[in-house]
Amino acid sequence: MAKENEDEKKRLIRFFKEVRQILDTYLEDRNLVLTNSQLFGFVLISPVTLAITSDGNVDLAETTMLVDVASYFERGILTTNFDTLPQPNNCISDKEFKKIIYSELRHLCFNIKRYENMLIEALKRLLILDEELDPEANMRYAVKFRVKEMMNSVIYNNLGVDSVEEVRLREIWKALGWKENM
Repeated sequence: MAKENEDEKKRLIRFFKEVRQILDTYLEDRNLVLTNSQLFGFVLISPVTLAITSDGNVDLAETTMLVDVASYFERGILTTNFDTLPQPNNCISDKEFKKIIYSELRHLCFNIKRYENMLIEALKRLLILDEELDPEANMRYAVKFRVKEMMNSVIYNNLGVDSVEEVRLREIWKALGWKENM
């Protein structure tokens, strides 16, 4: 059991190191130093921005959606379990993170061309981590399923899917290594 815990810890440390490297440009551009837990939450919720921008526009309904997503962090969903692992000094507080998450998601939406590949790569690492840590997980509980469900929810709640969004989502799913009908 101790060996499994040590392996899990090593995988988590590797994950956070890789994701920080992948998102380095974004984090530097935004002058952000996130805790591991904040970074995990940020990567987990980032598919919302990919879905919102899939049609090339960010309209009022989608901006409202961002407000709803950001308010989700007010409910205390950030775990602090990851913060016992090595992480940078001078991280912003959870209180500050909750204040800025909306503006960060909005910034991503309006600058998606610059950051999309980074987000997809970070998301790939999250999916790999999930598979490594729980390869036997029920598909309904897998991060992959939740991410795809989240993206579909954004699209379908925004007055239904259109051909541009659908094609773009397929491209993103392909970049993540998913089959179309997962």
